Amino acid sequence: MRKLLFLLISVFLIQASNEANAQDVTEPNAKIKKEPTRTIEKKARFKGNIKEFLKSNLKYPEEAIKKGIQGVVVVEFVVDEYGGVSATRVVKGLGGGCNEEALRIVRLTSGNWIPAEHEGELFPCFFTLPIYFILTSDEQSE
Repeated sequence: MRKLLFLLISVFLIQASNEANAQDVTEPNAKIKKEPTRTIEKKARFKGNIKEFLKSNLKYPEEAIKKGIQGVVVVEFVVDEYGGVSATRVVKGLGGGCNEEALRIVRLTSGNWIPAEHEGELFPCFFTLPIYFILTSDEQSE
């Protein structure tokens, strides 16, 4: 019963939102900003190989190398309906400059995403990406 009530309220709100957005548009190419969602049919996906992109663009911070910092930085962000990236934030950090580097590299991916789809429409959604910082044997000996 709760699920049915939630579904009905959701459909009502989506319909009301669509009607409001349709009335607000005065320009033919105006962008309609939608709220990001966590529930979608098709997730946003990176154009190409995200692992290769991260590998070739990641710059291990000097402070992290000196302190021997290794691990995972988890970044959450929004992929908008145009494939852009916004609202980046570190969910789990390491320090030593790794958090800042993770945010930098995620922002570099902006424009290289295929947006999420929900009910046949492009939609902004939240995306969580782990970024691994692992020292090579050469870096560990420095």
